[in-house]
Amino acid sequence: MNEADFRRYYRADGLASNRLLPAAALRSSDGRYFFGTDNGLTVFQEDDFSRQGAGADVMLTEVSIFGRSELRRLERNLGELRQVTLSPTEKSIAISFALPAGQRPGGSRFRYRLEGFNEDWVPLVNEQTVRFNNLGSGSYVLRIQGAGANGNFGLRETQLTINVRQYLIEKLWFQATLALTFAGLLFYIVMGRLRERLRNERLRTQLSADIHDEVSGLLAGITLQAELLQNRTQDEVLKERLSRVGEAGRTAMSKMSDVIWSIDSRRDTIGNLLQRMQEHADEVLLPLDIRYDFQASGFDEKRRIPGNIRQDIYFIFKEAVNNIARHSTATRVQIELENSAQFFELFIQDNGQPRTGETSVKTGQGRDNLRMRAGRLRGELVVDDREGYALTLRMQRI
Repeated sequence: MNEADFRRYYRADGLASNRLLPAAALRSSDGRYFFGTDNGLTVFQEDDFSRQGAGADVMLTEVSIFGRSELRRLERNLGELRQVTLSPTEKSIAISFALPAGQRPGGSRFRYRLEGFNEDWVPLVNEQTVRFNNLGSGSYVLRIQGAGANGNFGLRETQLTINVRQYLIEKLWFQATLALTFAGLLFYIVMGRLRERLRNERLRTQLSADIHDEVSGLLAGITLQAELLQNRTQDEVLKERLSRVGEAGRTAMSKMSDVIWSIDSRRDTIGNLLQRMQEHADEVLLPLDIRYDFQASGFDEKRRIPGNIRQDIYFIFKEAVNNIARHSTATRVQIELENSAQFFELFIQDNGQPRTGETSVKTGQGRDNLRMRAGRLRGELVVDDREGYALTLRMQRI
């Protein structure tokens, strides 16, 4: 047994005196207890010791509500007060209470619990105020009990409902509206970008088709007319000039074909890029009896690739192959493309030497274009043309 299993009674609780006489105690057959004191006889009924016996009524004496910069007190008609509402800016509430006159034992004992916050009874000894700080939004029920003269709390209690209002941002309808607004804005942005992308792709496709139909057709006509005139004339000087016109037309058509391919959005796949590279190597190297090995690993050929990246990679490759064809005595070229977990790498190397009278590949516009395209790709470009020709491009995985 511990101290909580005992109840102490004093003269203020109804005893005749605080001093009991020794051996002056008796329990009668009807359940009454008799105690002798130096000031008379004290009698207890059996029910006086029951924990379910009557407790004491509790009355509210003051309710204080603390806001950010002001204090709100409720002091009138507290006997009829059943609930109190706090605004979102009111962070604390203090409730004071007491026992009515005539029900005050020697030591006032209370206990409380706030449903929705703590479910266990919290004992109070000689304390008559409870305070709650920073309650979350919602509804709480404060239950307060007072102990009677025998120390029992009984079943009687005083209840006060505390409602804490939500901030606007905590309200479900506001959160739903905010989420829908954000989702709508995001959808609008995504759809706008998608429409812009589709518009650009249609423009690129239309532009490539127009160039092919108009400009390429015109160049083909000029080249054909030059060849027909060359076959009909007997003037050797004119034949030479017409031959140069035809050759220029064919060169222009080849370059125009590259431009058309580079801007056509229907070609924005890795597979198209690899295929175009091999076609260009066939057209440039094989007529010069230069054999090449083309190796590509780590690629998903169906994966789409941004048009600007596809263009820059291809034109770097094209410039390297053209340099080998024009300035090297190579008979074989090694071409390797690898798409690893983090990087893409293009490696081109021949087995030749610079042609007689050339110490290195010519510098100028071509070399500047290589650096410019590598910079746009945010890649590292290394060109070594001291012994033959070697080019390495290293950039982020595509």
